[in-house]
Amino acid sequence: MGNDGAVLTNHAEFGSRAWQVDHSAANPIATDGHATAVAGTMAAGGFYQFTLDGQPARLMRGVAFEARINAYDTDEFNQEIFDAAAGTVTGQPLRLANHSWGYVGGWTTNTIQVLQGGQTNTITNAWIWRGDVSLAEEWKFGFYFPSISDGTGCVDLDGFLATNATRHLAVYAAGNDRLYGPGVPTNYWYKSGLGPYDWTGVTNPPPGSRDWRNGDGDTGGYDTVVAPGTAKNVLTVGAVRDVYYVSNSLAYLGYATNAVVTLAPFSGCGPTDDGRIKPEIVAVGQSNSAIRSFGIATPANNATNGYYLDQVGTSFAAPGVSGGLGLTAQRRSQLWPNLDPNLDAWRGSTWRCIAIHTADDVGAPGPDYQTGYGPFNAVSCVAHVERDQQHGRGTHIKEFQVGVGQTVSYELDLTNGVPFRATLTWSDPAGIGQTTTEADTAPRLVNNLDIRVERVGATNVFYPWILNPDLTNKTEAARSAAATTGVDNRNNVEQMFIANPPSGRYRVVVTHSGGLPGGPSPSAQWASLLTTGDTPLPPVFTASEASPSGTNVLLTFTADPGAYFHLLTSTNLVNWQTNATVKAEAVTNSILAEATDPYRFWLLRRQQ
Repeated sequence: MGNDGAVLTNHAEFGSRAWQVDHSAANPIATDGHATAVAGTMAAGGFYQFTLDGQPARLMRGVAFEARINAYDTDEFNQEIFDAAAGTVTGQPLRLANHSWGYVGGWTTNTIQVLQGGQTNTITNAWIWRGDVSLAEEWKFGFYFPSISDGTGCVDLDGFLATNATRHLAVYAAGNDRLYGPGVPTNYWYKSGLGPYDWTGVTNPPPGSRDWRNGDGDTGGYDTVVAPGTAKNVLTVGAVRDVYYVSNSLAYLGYATNAVVTLAPFSGCGPTDDGRIKPEIVAVGQSNSAIRSFGIATPANNATNGYYLDQVGTSFAAPGVSGGLGLTAQRRSQLWPNLDPNLDAWRGSTWRCIAIHTADDVGAPGPDYQTGYGPFNAVSCVAHVERDQQHGRGTHIKEFQVGVGQTVSYELDLTNGVPFRATLTWSDPAGIGQTTTEADTAPRLVNNLDIRVERVGATNVFYPWILNPDLTNKTEAARSAAATTGVDNRNNVEQMFIANPPSGRYRVVVTHSGGLPGGPSPSAQWASLLTTGDTPLPPVFTASEASPSGTNVLLTFTADPGAYFHLLTSTNLVNWQTNATVKAEAVTNSILAEATDPYRFWLLRRQQ
């Protein structure tokens, strides 16, 4: 995790499970309440107990309450993200990283000190404009930052995750600036220098000189996500209030089909300047007064048994997701204990994909610019891993490569009444960073992958969800409209959904459509594809060719790409032995197997 200070690692909630990696005698880092609270949201152990409605409860238990935390501050971000992902200091590569920090913009209020008439005056609750004073709107919202020396630019992060740390996912908070502002013209201040008293006041500003509330529109608050959450390859998390549902006149925390899901009023919303969907998902970042009288409870840094009871923000939605993904990783290791922790680690795009794929769709069908693909659901994440194990590793969680101009397609069966969902993500190479504060709507996408599903023997074609970012007029009506379907040339996540497919055979088609005009040259791309509601087809041997020496045979088979199989062999069709584990790297695959017997038989079985 990254933050602005050190975690209080000896807090009772952490035991011996937290390590401030960059803290040392030579580099002391003061503890920080925000860092400690974020760490507790992920992994507090449940040390503190209390009574609620006459029943014992573990108030402080984090999402992944037995997890280890390797914490870093942000001072040496550029180097430490490389060290963390590679395990240079810790000895174990970090696969999931929480980042409850980001840039800020637009309006805020604070107490400032200014020089007036030769003396220092204190102004409380001053309205402060953090944007460019010459611009009416905050240019940093939705902005795709170019490379920055400290490594926090969107170009830096996307390049890092696409090239240097392909098996690492960074989870970012969406920001808390949405809809904040005076709402009407008012006196305000802006920073005019680097000194503590370098403030300039604006009195009686003209009504049209400033956007008086952060975001596009006075109710939607669109275009308020801040970097680094505007990068393509990170998972950006917005905040909702406590999610609850009512059953038999009683309210329960958690998701159900009748759940109440309310966006937190401060939570940053999309689209980005190039029209991408951000945040991708949301999680609880604010309490709901209808459910409880206190806020989000976390460990504090004021004492080893200190606590906050009023935390709020996307800073606490993001670690809830990071912790839930950590539980998913734990369940995967339980189901496949013999996987190589490095060679078999999921790609960062797969972690991003499973969080999006298993989110609970709320409101109108499909994603939107406020809640993305919906609230994160750790239970559904784990269930999807279990489904993949039940049907065979790689059946519903796939990783495969697609060349420029190449199409990868495979067939599967769908059943009437069983909804089908497919989500495609990829860690896209860094796009061209924005270099001007003026609106730049050019897509940041480099490798333009597309997914569609065709019904075999019919003319039905199903396309992924798309939204209208209305980058020209920026109207709330367009941006709040329900998702439709079509070809997506903006996002590096695409999801298609068939609510009630007629029973039969279908074809999943993934195409690398190349690059986009004016963008960087495209390249071969690893993709992550998750499916739900489908029945896989068995692999089929299509050819066998003996070597001239007669000691080997080349077996050719077709299967769904990304799936893993045990290759079994027998000389009598009775006694079978596992010869190897193979992955279908493509639709058509070859295996070189040893065969010295007069008769030898082969069988492929999905790895479970």
